Amino acid sequence: MKANMRKHLARVLLISALVGLFLPNARAENDIGDLINEGISLYRQRRYIEAREALEKAVSAAKEPDVYYLLGNTYYMLGQTTKSKDAYRDTLELDPQYMPALQNLGRLLYKEKKYKECIGVFDRVLAKDVTDIDAIRFQAGCYHALNETSMATQKFLQVHRLDPDDSETIRILARLYKNSWDYSKAIPFYEKLISIEPDEPRHHLSLSMAYYKLGENEQALDILQRGHKHIPEDYDIASRLGDMLFLDKNYSEAVAIYRKALLIRPESKDVPVCLAKIYSVQKELNSLRSQLECWNAGMLECWTRSEACAHIGLSGMKTIRKMILFGLLSPTFHHSNIPLFHVRGKNPGLGNLLYFQ
Repeated sequence: MKANMRKHLARVLLISALVGLFLPNARAENDIGDLINEGISLYRQRRYIEAREALEKAVSAAKEPDVYYLLGNTYYMLGQTTKSKDAYRDTLELDPQYMPALQNLGRLLYKEKKYKECIGVFDRVLAKDVTDIDAIRFQAGCYHALNETSMATQKFLQVHRLDPDDSETIRILARLYKNSWDYSKAIPFYEKLISIEPDEPRHHLSLSMAYYKLGENEQALDILQRGHKHIPEDYDIASRLGDMLFLDKNYSEAVAIYRKALLIRPESKDVPVCLAKIYSVQKELNSLRSQLECWNAGMLECWTRSEACAHIGLSGMKTIRKMILFGLLSPTFHHSNIPLFHVRGKNPGLGNLLYFQ
């Protein structure tokens, strides 16, 4: 951007010299060349109000695209975006192929959320240079804002081909494919994100989810195991690895991972529910009692003990009688057979195991 500005300032200086050459008898205060030189100098000094005054006088006498362009930049620096757009349009009336004016006009239109007009402006840029990556990026952003997902994806793919290592574009493409439930196309982008940013937990979680949605549970589990090994301090990876081990009925490993997750985040309300569910499945009554006592200490304040037991799937009158004897259930407890995986968002502790629904 700065290089382009220096180039165009040089062009303006050349114009001012030519104007001075052809108007040798003009008075100094009205000399257009002097006004242009003054405007350039003031602009470089960031004295934009004074630069604007000099350049406005200059364009009233010399209809030169470079001067209009510099005036447009000056308006922009003063926050006068409407006047800035008008100056860029005046530039383009004099020179329709003036690329910096087209690009700056497109940026302003994007900022003002005039997406369709912005796309049209950048079409003109791309008509001259089909590899202008900034123009393609702005068009991709416009289509995305207009919810035209197919066109947005096409444009972001063009950006990716021109700049294959740009992590932001890779992230956007992964998200676009995931949101379109096209997980097989999302996977290569999540894999690339992991290679670029291996310490970002979200990439491991998203890649695992994509494989899970495709029914490739072993691959999903493997991704989480490798992610946990690489980022052992991340709670989300640990807890979701526990979920996958639980779903795989690998209860002993699931318990070990859930306990690690609790060490990372002792205040977790999700993990105790998962541990209690495992203890109930394995009929480990003492462990289950201990876990429920943790809840009674305040880990799940908004649940009653009977609600907690119902939603972790306790079944059988023998188990219920024992829980009443231990004082963990009230005698008025009414058992519910609602399976944990089928209760979505009803209680605060269910979020963890429902992640893979």
